[in-house]
Amino acid sequence: MEDFISRWEAYLRNYEKKFVFTALKVCSALKVDVPQEELKSFFVNLYHQTFFSKDMDLSSCVEFIEKMKARGVDLKFISTKAFLLLVGDFSIQCFHKESSLDAVRGIVARIDEVLEGCSKKIIEDYEDISSLVRSLISHREKAVDFSNVEPEGEENKKLLEKFKDLKKKGESVELFNIYKGLHIRSFVPIMDVKEDGVLLEVGLTQLGVIAIDRFTLLKHPEFGEGIYGEVKVIEPESKRVKLWRFKRAEGKEEKRSSVRVKPKDIVEVSINSEKGIDLLGYILDISIDHVNVFIPKRELPFEEGEALKLSFKLEDCRNKQYMEVNTEGIVRAIRTPPKGSSVVFRLNTTPQEETKLSVYITCRQKEIVRDINEYVKEYLS
Repeated sequence: MEDFISRWEAYLRNYEKKFVFTALKVCSALKVDVPQEELKSFFVNLYHQTFFSKDMDLSSCVEFIEKMKARGVDLKFISTKAFLLLVGDFSIQCFHKESSLDAVRGIVARIDEVLEGCSKKIIEDYEDISSLVRSLISHREKAVDFSNVEPEGEENKKLLEKFKDLKKKGESVELFNIYKGLHIRSFVPIMDVKEDGVLLEVGLTQLGVIAIDRFTLLKHPEFGEGIYGEVKVIEPESKRVKLWRFKRAEGKEEKRSSVRVKPKDIVEVSINSEKGIDLLGYILDISIDHVNVFIPKRELPFEEGEALKLSFKLEDCRNKQYMEVNTEGIVRAIRTPPKGSSVVFRLNTTPQEETKLSVYITCRQKEIVRDINEYVKEYLS
């Protein structure tokens, strides 16, 4: 490496200005809203560390890359673009002066080494983020705490009396659970009410999700907003569930006009705008007209009401191929879960893009229901 640098040092030093000029030109084309002097200083430092620095101190490079990443600017991408031009010009020079391609291999290896060093921390963060996103899209609905409910308590007894009245009238109750974003609900008859609980007969899918959650939300006009019931016994063969401790539901059920599902695995979303926003996010859930995207940043370069360009790929389960979706998204809400932001976009889709979303959501519904039913067969049979 040292022999290669010494032989080509004059060329590399003279090329520094062209490299910086090219990088700044890429920034300008992408409308990067960062003071040019700051960018110039970064690219000069990066170039010097690549070819002439002995200590390879990349701390300032990493710091600046992370700072710009927080603002939606991918400096590693821009640096790679500028270095590619250098590799092309350098290869032409080597063709006339070198007997082999070792010098070209050397410069490519050196560039890769430095860019890898500048992005090492970001790569480590990405691995952490991948694990976080997978946990967010798994089935982890908030558990209901029944520990302060006494089975023999007055409130619990009153609710059991309501169930007895409903059974006498021959009325059904609605059961509601959420599994991977999909609303699972059904109206079921009350089979029996005793001091130790309420016995309900449910369908296969509802049985599965209740077994997974160990609770369900029961709704009937007599209950007001609804009540949570804790599972005491599950009888898989008869598809019956006994609930024994009950508590009033806190807050209202989230209502959406369309079906919402979580993805099966990580789905990346490119978020862009004409003013230079360039962010990477991950789908948490999606419906025909909205998408919830996790962005691993707290400070975002946009606000509610802004229109951004979203690009992502969704699997078509019919042929195991992927569909490219490009659409506009209006920022509707921004929340702050751990280690990032959850952004809900309202989608302004064309008929063609809407068809792709519809295909994907239909596929996911079938997969989710199939997962629940397989759980019943495997663990409850």
